[in-house]
Amino acid sequence: MNHARRVKEIRARARVQRWGYRQRALSRGAWDRFRIALALARDAYAIDARMHAMLVGEGFRSDDAGNGLEPARQIVWISEARARTLAAPKLAMRFDAAMLASTCLALVPFAIDGRVPRSS
Repeated sequence: MNHARRVKEIRARARVQRWGYRQRALSRGAWDRFRIALALARDAYAIDARMHAMLVGEGFRSDDAGNGLEPARQIVWISEARARTLAAPKLAMRFDAAMLASTCLALVPFAIDGRVPRSS
């Protein structure tokens, strides 16, 4: 490997690192809030906007953790019992294509006492 090629590779890696830093810095913590919401969830379901509105109408708590992302993600926290009745696909709890493509998510929290906080 010659010197010029090595310098070019180092500069390319530095460009990618700068881009990643800018994405994190300019998001004003949006990715961190989204990741925390996913960390607090045991299960995630890909739902549509109509189902999201229906779940919020039923009294489940909506979360703004995904609003800072582009496209914005609408998140609603639901109970395990309600999750069993959903006709929506269950997502793997990781950042993969399916999770990132979903603009509406229903999350089931890890619950100690089996309760889900409801909006007032």
